[in-house]
Amino acid sequence: MLKRALLVTVLLLSTLCLRAHQIDEAAHYYTQIKEMTSLSSFSADSIRAMANRFMAMRSPYLKEILSQLSAECIRKGDEETAYYTNLIAAVCLSDRGYLADAMQYINNAISCNHYTERQPYLNFLKGRGYFMQQKYDLAHKILTLVLEAPDSDINNVLKCEASRMVAKCYEHSFNTVKALEYLNYYNDTYDTINCLSLNRTCCILPIQLHSKYIKREVFISGSDVINAFRDENEKQNNTILLLSIGSIIILSFAAMAATKWVKLSKTNTQLNIQNQGIESRQNELAAAQAGLASLSLIAAQTSNAFLVADHSGKITWVNKGFEKLYNKNLRQYILENGENLFYSTDKSRKDALENCRELKKTQICQFKFVGNKQPKWILSTISPVVENDRINQYVIIENDITDIKKSELKLLENNSRITGSIRSANLIQQLLLPMPQSIAAQFSSFVIYKPKDIVSGDFYWFTHRNDMSLVAVGDCTGHGVPAAMMSVLMIRILDEITANKSEVSPAQILTEMQDKVVEMLKQRETDNCNGLDITIVKIKRHDTTADLTIAGAKSYFAYYQNDTQTTTLVKGTKKSIGGIESSLNFEDRELSLAQGDRIYLSSDGFIDQNNPDRKCFGSQRFTEIINQSANSPISEQKEIIENKLAQWQQDQPQRDDICVVALQM
Repeated sequence: MLKRALLVTVLLLSTLCLRAHQIDEAAHYYTQIKEMTSLSSFSADSIRAMANRFMAMRSPYLKEILSQLSAECIRKGDEETAYYTNLIAAVCLSDRGYLADAMQYINNAISCNHYTERQPYLNFLKGRGYFMQQKYDLAHKILTLVLEAPDSDINNVLKCEASRMVAKCYEHSFNTVKALEYLNYYNDTYDTINCLSLNRTCCILPIQLHSKYIKREVFISGSDVINAFRDENEKQNNTILLLSIGSIIILSFAAMAATKWVKLSKTNTQLNIQNQGIESRQNELAAAQAGLASLSLIAAQTSNAFLVADHSGKITWVNKGFEKLYNKNLRQYILENGENLFYSTDKSRKDALENCRELKKTQICQFKFVGNKQPKWILSTISPVVENDRINQYVIIENDITDIKKSELKLLENNSRITGSIRSANLIQQLLLPMPQSIAAQFSSFVIYKPKDIVSGDFYWFTHRNDMSLVAVGDCTGHGVPAAMMSVLMIRILDEITANKSEVSPAQILTEMQDKVVEMLKQRETDNCNGLDITIVKIKRHDTTADLTIAGAKSYFAYYQNDTQTTTLVKGTKKSIGGIESSLNFEDRELSLAQGDRIYLSSDGFIDQNNPDRKCFGSQRFTEIINQSANSPISEQKEIIENKLAQWQQDQPQRDDICVVALQM
């Protein structure tokens, strides 16, 4: 106990000599410390208490003394005492500007530390050292760890000062947004805690940590030693108090200045944004004025009529083209028609204005203006000028379309006259087709006949003599009027070929039709290649059966057999009637059907009809419908087939003429 007190006394005396710049005496005492220090006769707690005393004195030679103690403590395995000695040396050196040496002792203290609660303070000292060395990237990295530490009285003080240094780091990297963010955090933290100055914090924190984790031990029992240091402690406490008060005042003024600086920075930022917005708006207005000037120049010189109306529809400006179009100036126009376009007597323009106001989109209309002279047809284009989803003006361009309207009316008259003629031709064509009663007298049947236009290039033909019937369905080249004329010619040719013959086969009829078409259309002398696709069926009926002879030119024929409930598709020759093909042979095909069986003749318009997906109806789907509806009466089957076609076609236009003839044996 005596040796320990003596050692501490000598240490304190050496420190006092150093503070009084009595170097020789300090060296004498320091030599005695070396001789006495074995650390085997006194505890580590004694060294901690002694280190706390030395920390308050802050001797410039304390580094040497504490370095010796730290090395001896580590050698003896007392890392706790080594931690405090290195920490005190780091603080002293840092305060005196020896930053590189201070960083070395901080790293030594970190290597001796085994308590996570101390880590924020060590990180703070290390980050502060980097900051004072102007190594801002390293300082920012370490101080960020301090800001992430859990809240406590000590850590909050560290976070307050660390946030200020992080803000400075961001300021040096020109990241003003982050700098303001951490400066605001610093101000908020400073206002909510009693933030001491950094110097006082660095002095007090080691003692606080020491008192928190290490039980204090009073190791100086002699009253003489205590009395010797009482006056010195009072002076030092007074000095520390004055320094703390001064530091608090300085930090308070600094916080006030920082707060004002932040507010001023925010104000300046807002002013800069407003100035940029004003400049942008001025540029937009200048561009708009330049555009309006150019538009006004163009509008003044053009022959079209230009009107400008405000958001309520009141006319505010017109060009000379307006006066020329309406044969009056703006004042005269307003006197006769009013100044507000929404109350215009021209209903079409009024409705267009209403739609433009509601939809905020350009509208086009036509109206007839009746003035002092002849009436004029005017095309009006109304465009809104929209800003911030609000209509400021209406710009209206109007043209005289009277001549165009007259031509349009003339075209409508001609079209009406031509359409009337075509309807008359359709009536004639209908009269040339077989009467429904003539077919119904011989067979249960139905006919689907749908021209693509008013007249059709498809036709059906029927004749009956004695016990023989001939039926045909033809599809002339094209559609409309030219194809209709061809169909009339083909009906006449069929009548001529079969008129005086009691017995004739379908193939023979097709061969004679080929010769007559080539001759009548002068296809050997011209490049005319019109013709037709056709199927001809000859039917001879017996008591319970019927014999059929079939021939076709690029066409198809379907029949349904009731006993097997199947539908069969038969295709004719691959060559059409017409043209100067020399090697063209048509062949008959024999077929016997029973009572109740049905035959179907059709042009390609039915199977070629497309749906919205541009897929054709097809022959397979046609035979499937026949097969599915064959048990229905033949009149109902017609409705089923027509409905299926309509469902397939939907809103698609009819592609070609359609003709289907069905007969039941």
